[in-house]
Amino acid sequence: IFSKRADVAYAEPNYLIKIAGSLEAEIVDQWALNKIEAPQAWDQITVQSPALIAVVDTGVDPNNPDLFDNIWESPLEIPSDGIDNDGNGYIDDTWRWDFVNNDNDPMDDQMHGTAVSSVAAGNQNGQGVAGVCPWCEIMAVKVLSAEGAGSLDVAASGIIYAVDQGAQIINLSMSAPVGTQTLENAVN
Repeated sequence: IFSKRADVAYAEPNYLIKIAGSLEAEIVDQWALNKIEAPQAWDQITVQSPALIAVVDTGVDPNNPDLFDNIWESPLEIPSDGIDNDGNGYIDDTWRWDFVNNDNDPMDDQMHGTAVSSVAAGNQNGQGVAGVCPWCEIMAVKVLSAEGAGSLDVAASGIIYAVDQGAQIINLSMSAPVGTQTLENAVN
């Protein structure tokens, strides 16, 4: 009914999405770095320019030893001053935003986002997981709950936020039953 109205661009269900893959495989299987020849690639890189990777997922644990050196911090936001210093509409979003709880603390209460972040940018510190780009930075964008589920409109908001904050890469390790215009618009 709504789709037929002249003043409506499109109308569609707000489908539920969930994490894709298993946590155990992401943490344990380091064979993938050799499979993609990451060590050989690292040897060829003379200037390690950090890319900003937004992990749009269940959040990130910034205290994880694989990640704490690689957590991005907004140069325009002053931590804990209660002011939106960078004028983006989000107060004190120094390194993150939690769209599930609508606050600046996207602590990972499911650990999928932390595992994905470690695979992307884990430090080569002899502990845990080495990431594909260990000199890259992680921006945490929480759009999925502790159950690993959320809605497409929230995921779309997270994608737009990540782009607006300067993310050069966005990781979405999630699945949905169908594609939607809302998600396609956010990705585009």
